[in-house]
Amino acid sequence: MNLLPGTGPAPIMDAQPAQESPPRILDAEPALEALPAPPLPTRAALEALPADRMGRDAPPAPKSGDAFLAFVLAVLGWSWRLAACTFLMMSYVGAVLVVGWMNRWLQGRILRSWWRQSKLRDTTSFEEFLAGLGPDAPVLRPRLFLRDRFDSTELRAEVERHTADGEPPGLVRVVFRAVFAPLRSLWLNLKLGGLAVLATFLLVGWGCALMTFSWEFGWNNSFQKGYEQYHVGPATGVTGLLLFIAATCYVPMAQAHLAVTGDFKAFFEFRFVWRLIRARLTAYVAFAGVFVNVAVFFEILKVAPAFFDGYGPYAPLSDGEFLWRMRLYYFVCSFFLLMALLLARFVMAHVYRSAVLKVLRRGRVTREELHPRLRDWFDRLGLVPAVQPVPAWAKRSARAFVRWGYRRALFVVLFLAWFGFIAKVYVGEFLHYHPYVAFLNHPLIQVPCVNYVPPELEQAPNK
Repeated sequence: MNLLPGTGPAPIMDAQPAQESPPRILDAEPALEALPAPPLPTRAALEALPADRMGRDAPPAPKSGDAFLAFVLAVLGWSWRLAACTFLMMSYVGAVLVVGWMNRWLQGRILRSWWRQSKLRDTTSFEEFLAGLGPDAPVLRPRLFLRDRFDSTELRAEVERHTADGEPPGLVRVVFRAVFAPLRSLWLNLKLGGLAVLATFLLVGWGCALMTFSWEFGWNNSFQKGYEQYHVGPATGVTGLLLFIAATCYVPMAQAHLAVTGDFKAFFEFRFVWRLIRARLTAYVAFAGVFVNVAVFFEILKVAPAFFDGYGPYAPLSDGEFLWRMRLYYFVCSFFLLMALLLARFVMAHVYRSAVLKVLRRGRVTREELHPRLRDWFDRLGLVPAVQPVPAWAKRSARAFVRWGYRRALFVVLFLAWFGFIAKVYVGEFLHYHPYVAFLNHPLIQVPCVNYVPPELEQAPNK
């Protein structure tokens, strides 16, 4: 008999019969089913749990002071950018820089919109996604001069990278890179802006040059009584006008494509860009209509100074005072032009990003036909949509019949809209002539510079 310390002998238990069956557990099921189910925890209760009980790291609650500071810094940053861009647009070189900055801003907004539509949004923040794209990744708020990210590892890699021949850089090259590395945004803005302006002029410039020649030759021919050559001016003018309209029907979507890809050759992907236009033709025509109305407003601002000199409060001003008044006037015009361009690019960003997804979804463009940069982004985001099945023959025929007339009517409206754009230039130049620059450069399409101070007025105070 085993004895435990401090106890008596163990009691003798009666032997259980071997044939007795174990207790039935199923008998307790009705009692369990009768119990009420516990209520599911709410979202607020789950978020209130500690991080270790939720199985993940709980996001820190944002502080009101930090949010207010971030808001103030964002307002100050945008105020500085808008003021600096307005000043830069008073010159053609500065306006090219502003074009590049706006294209980089457009690139960041379109990529963020695609990220929001992807499943990656639930697992990765947009900043983390951009960090995985490398040093040339887009940014939401690009800077004008200083580089967007001051990372020591990135700066060292940029300064010490090998040359095109695979050789390590020399001392002079390293010093040059180290001095200009903080100004990376300046270089990117000038580069992308210059490429955008050049690509636009290669299409629009032919019509602009012919219209300029027609205007200059037509006036000179009428004054010199060269009636035997009367047909040269109108013929070149009409040819230039048609070429200009054909180019402007294509250019806005191509400019958005160049801005997103950052590739000069992407501007001339005619087949892809044309399919984007057809995919969102209604929105594209509506954009052109609003765009032309905005252009009429700026044409009025361009013509208005013709009535300043010698009228009203401008009559008693000296040449120097009148010069400063004109500079201030065009500075205000530059600000309105900048806001109009930002709004136009914001709308075009919506049209472009939806058009790309639509042509992929309809099967009009395959993944392999995308630009390499777009293909890389879509693969990372997992955003390539499945091709929709082809509808039935009857439905497809009815849709094609309706679209046949609707699309041709839209193309007629698009042609008339851009015809109105160039027609207002002819009217404006008849009221207030700006030699050469009026037809060669359209600020809303090409270089956004509206400084039309006459050269003789610029030189008058120095005489």
